Amino acid sequence: MHILIIEQSLYALVRNNPEPTEHDVEEAFDGNLCRCTGYRPILNAAQTFSTSSGSPKKACGPSDGGCCMQNADGELPVGCCKNKSKNEEPPITKKFTPPGFIEYNPETELIFPPALQKHKFKALALGNKRKKWLRPMTLEQLLQIKAALPSAKVIGGSSETQIEIKFKAMQYSVSVFVGDIPELRGFSLEDEYLSIGGNITLTDLEGVAKQAIVKHGPSKSQPFKAILKQLEYFAGRQIRNVGTPAGNLATASPISDLNPVFLATNSVIIAKSLEGDTEIPMNKFFKGYRTTALPGNSVIAEIRVPVAKETGEYIRTYKQSKRKDDDIAIVTAALRVSLDDEGLVECVNLAYGGMAPTTVQAKNAMEYLVGKAWGDEEVLEGAMNALESDFNLSYGVPGGMAVYRKSLAFGFFYRFWHETVTELKGTASEAGDLVPEIKRDISFGKRDHDTAQAYKQRVLGQTKEHVSAMKQVTGEAQYTDDIPKSTNELIGCLVLSTKAHAKILSVDSSPALEVPGVVAYVDHNDLPSPEVNWW
Repeated sequence: MHILIIEQSLYALVRNNPEPTEHDVEEAFDGNLCRCTGYRPILNAAQTFSTSSGSPKKACGPSDGGCCMQNADGELPVGCCKNKSKNEEPPITKKFTPPGFIEYNPETELIFPPALQKHKFKALALGNKRKKWLRPMTLEQLLQIKAALPSAKVIGGSSETQIEIKFKAMQYSVSVFVGDIPELRGFSLEDEYLSIGGNITLTDLEGVAKQAIVKHGPSKSQPFKAILKQLEYFAGRQIRNVGTPAGNLATASPISDLNPVFLATNSVIIAKSLEGDTEIPMNKFFKGYRTTALPGNSVIAEIRVPVAKETGEYIRTYKQSKRKDDDIAIVTAALRVSLDDEGLVECVNLAYGGMAPTTVQAKNAMEYLVGKAWGDEEVLEGAMNALESDFNLSYGVPGGMAVYRKSLAFGFFYRFWHETVTELKGTASEAGDLVPEIKRDISFGKRDHDTAQAYKQRVLGQTKEHVSAMKQVTGEAQYTDDIPKSTNELIGCLVLSTKAHAKILSVDSSPALEVPGVVAYVDHNDLPSPEVNWW
């Protein structure tokens, strides 16, 4: 199953991007691990599809000038197909007898099934007495559902919802999936702001932000650059393919990567209900821990992110987590300052996540900075003192690490100050003491033959091929799902206890038997004797 998921990820990447970079390939495998085959050989094989300059695994092909066999100086070995003339066919060496399957030919690539292309989505309602799933196809249908069932759980990517169900034992009797509503997944590039649908996926949001950067230019597009930077390490690609900005806002996570950007840029949320539209400024949206100002019968339909000023405005974002990739933040920040022609602060917005039960602003520091000269060392010291009063975390604060989190908040502002002053004054001395932000290199691995020989003891250190590896990589391995179902075949499902290390006093199977398709409930009482269950 692991190798199948990895193959699907690679296939989807190459189909959507015929010439991926090394980074694209590695990003496509975020969250995919294979215990049986191993991560290194799979990633090495996948990197042969990349077209990055200087890639050691780049395959020969008509679309690039490289060769998988070229050395560091770009020299090709004798006999390489790149050294052959166009009319001379490279020699073909068969190292093993093909097992009989058809060789791959790009011209025979499968097309998307026409029947699915013509399929028209319809509103769905399914479930039973305990759980109902609804899938509206229009915004109007969604608003009608919310008006009739205000407590219905709106589901987009479901990344946060599944955590609530699994780890917090939350139960939602009615869930409404909104991923197929076109009105909630659009965008609009306006002159004064970028409008994005609340349920646009984060992957699509990356593309939209890039379009906005091209439209508005380097200075006015700083909010969209900030969004892109935060999305770069926002979970993994699989999560960004389904996650949505509305989900970030509605769940009101105190350590969200994206919400501080919306708060710092003075974005506006457009909530819709049957009664009409409601505009909610971001500085009034969060009311408390996991609590927002969104009316109970409303949905987040649109988010408007204003563009920056042509000159005198600076926006930066920062995130610190325990590891760089696929990790929740300890502290996040989106910092914005707007200066007048004399270099005095007109307005400033310092938004932080991870420093309070909600995404918050450092209001004391913001009030202090207004009217001050940006770049004055005394102003920096005063701003730091104001931040101390904004984030006076006690030792027992929820989330712990009070001193470290304060240090991060101060450090983010210190970096923001020097980065912007450097850009404002055009000198590099201001940021000379700043350590550049660390970005992880492309993963690589190699087999250490010398070490393997030195520590070889019987099996230890030797390369042993997995017994079923050949069948798995050739597609000959038969999995349970590959076996055709028999007539009247039943599928057994284990019933797991909701309590750990508990004694089962009684079992009521009647709710399960009411589920359509359930035939019977089987337990130890159905065995012929107690001795049979001693295993």
